[in-house]
Amino acid sequence: MLRGRLRENEVANAQSILALGNMIEERWASEWWVDLAKTDRGEFEQIARDLVGPDGRLAILRGIVATGLGSS
Repeated sequence: MLRGRLRENEVANAQSILALGNMIEERWASEWWVDLAKTDRGEFEQIARDLVGPDGRLAILRGIVATGLGSS
């Protein structure tokens, strides 16, 4: 659903891909999530911190959205 909404706004889509990388880019997302499921606990926790931590990728994306930089 998220990728579908992002396709409606090319700027927001590009910024999301830059912030989130392969985890959201359609060509590699499935593989990224499968690989995440196979990581050991320590590596998984590090990836999770990078994603949802206070300075993580989702925080960066929230900042982009909050400033309106993703609007077209």
